[in-house]
Amino acid sequence: MKPWLQTTAAVVAFAACAVTASAQTTTPSPDRFQAMRQMHRQMTQIGTQARTQMLAALTPAHRTLLANVAGQLAVATTPDFRAAAQQLDTALSAPEKQAILAAETNARSQMRTAFAQMQQQMPSRPGAPGPSASRSPRPQASAGAVLLRHAFMSPRGGQRRM
Repeated sequence: MKPWLQTTAAVVAFAACAVTASAQTTTPSPDRFQAMRQMHRQMTQIGTQARTQMLAALTPAHRTLLANVAGQLAVATTPDFRAAAQQLDTALSAPEKQAILAAETNARSQMRTAFAQMQQQMPSRPGAPGPSASRSPRPQASAGAVLLRHAFMSPRGGQRRM
């Protein structure tokens, strides 16, 4: 057999094995798929609830400011999110900032709890990695940064595409 033919045959055999193994391990069962879909719905609901609480904490003038800042970011060729967050932080009152950060903290806590419950309910797949190591806590974002992040979140979860 010619060397190039042996190499080609080995590559094709390896690729077939990899595709077969991948298909066996990555296809979620209907129960697992349903659980993931439910988790996504729950996370979206928690995020929407937090966003509603944050917007309710703002004065009408600060809601307008948020809309203007978000609009400027959306059309800027080089958006500066840090400067925009600082602009909001400067304008917000202490009670507004506190309410925004409390809503964010509460939402993150609810999401962590829901995710942990889902992990406990779902048996792990063979060959799947175990529970991830605990992450180091993130530094607390400013109220302005939190508002901007939620302003650009889609009601269906994830970032809005512009």
